Amino acid sequence: MPIPGFDTVALVVIIFVALRETVARFRLIRAARRAPSQGPASA
Repeated sequence: MPIPGFDTVALVVIIFVALRETVARFRLIRAARRAPSQGPASA
């Protein structure tokens, strides 16, 4: 018997992780634009 509400919890976790990854990338892009001379992108 499947666990009730498990699909909803899994969906929320997936969305949460995706949002965190998107925010992290957005912050990296902003930091790179703010200081292009710093970071691994310039190497």
